[in-house]
Amino acid sequence: MANPRTKQDKLAHRRVKFATACESIAYDVSSAILGFIPNGLNLTYDRVLKPMPVLGRFFSHRWVEQVCKLCTGTTIGQGVATDLAHFLFRPIGFAIGVILAKFSKKELRYEGQFGKFLFSISEQTVGGALLGIILISLASLFVEHPSFQLGQELIALGAGLGASLGLLARVFLLVAINQVNHTHMEAVKQNAQRAKELGMKLKKAARQKAKSLILREAQDIIQQMNGSTSQQYLETFFNQTYDMLSNSLNQKIDRHFNYLVDRACHGDIHALKRLQDLIPTKQSAKSVVMTPFEVMIDRIFNTRAIFRLKDEVDTAYDRWQYDFLRVKTS
Repeated sequence: MANPRTKQDKLAHRRVKFATACESIAYDVSSAILGFIPNGLNLTYDRVLKPMPVLGRFFSHRWVEQVCKLCTGTTIGQGVATDLAHFLFRPIGFAIGVILAKFSKKELRYEGQFGKFLFSISEQTVGGALLGIILISLASLFVEHPSFQLGQELIALGAGLGASLGLLARVFLLVAINQVNHTHMEAVKQNAQRAKELGMKLKKAARQKAKSLILREAQDIIQQMNGSTSQQYLETFFNQTYDMLSNSLNQKIDRHFNYLVDRACHGDIHALKRLQDLIPTKQSAKSVVMTPFEVMIDRIFNTRAIFRLKDEVDTAYDRWQYDFLRVKTS
């Protein structure tokens, strides 16, 4: 039977978590709404005025930035929004959460989506509103019609139109970014598929090239250590032991190409180009220049790898010859 005290503790813990989530929601929503205009002004200053070609250096000075943001109410507005959200709306949200927790059995999670959304559109909205006010003010200087005199209604109209255009520009920007990302993802998928196909093709070609090199080096060391009489056993020996002899070198080949394929699948265009350049091409017999594919095979079959291969072949042949002759004479 469950302990009643334990059940009460779990219930209290759940209510506290629910109330804390409501507290976070209240803080995030209130700070985002109250700080919408100050945040927009701050982003507009940082992303519009600072990057300007000539005046940008002037607006980038610390004292100029502090004075401008203080005079426009950006700094004060952000501070007031944060303080009100923290000391007023946050406790209210917690109190509401305590009450709602009695009626809800589900866990509440919030990751600040509303605040992030408002912050992301604040720059275009506030910047568009400012631009609309400036344009409508300039237009009122040149238009002498009585209904076009600068006033609160005209300023509000300019701000509204500018904010609407700013939001519209934000929507178009998001659509364009989404389309670019979609196109980029399709290109990445195609490049990844192409890289995998090239990797398989190169591994197959490299193993075929490696086989002739392995057999040549193996034949040389066997005849050198066992004389010409071993020639009659070579075909049987290679048929039975080639997979074992080529295993380490094949793994080395796979590591080289797997690295390039992995880089290409993760968006490295240079790695994809390298794979394409490594594809073996037909070369005239008179050509003395090694292809990139041959250079890579030569790097894999370096002096150390050949020495190790010969040692493994010599040991494997001695063991095989002993077992083969023992079976043959028994």
